Amino acid sequence: MLGGGQGMDRNNPEVIHLMDEQKEITNSMGQLLGEEVLRLMREAKNAEADGRILGKVQTITCPGRERINEGQGRAGITGTYKDGSPVEIKLGLLMIDDIAIGTVNAEVYNLIAQR
Repeated sequence: MLGGGQGMDRNNPEVIHLMDEQKEITNSMGQLLGEEVLRLMREAKNAEADGRILGKVQTITCPGRERINEGQGRAGITGTYKDGSPVEIKLGLLMIDDIAIGTVNAEVYNLIAQR
């Protein structure tokens, strides 16, 4: 991409060449991935029929806050906040045997994650 939001000149022969190369690389990577999937399917052993799958979704509530100095609090400058409405966060867990997959419908920052 060129600076200043100009984008690329798709009529430029060099850009056309680079985009064609990118298409070829993408196609090659897709073919390699497909071949690996087929290999794994051929070599896969039958899974046990007594595995367990569990799932749970729960909503929790965290204290909310509102920024009172808009435009600040970025680039290393501390923001100023006041208490705000509580924030609901949905948590999910999927267990497949001993494999845990967790979900959260929020951008979890360190203090929220610790709580």
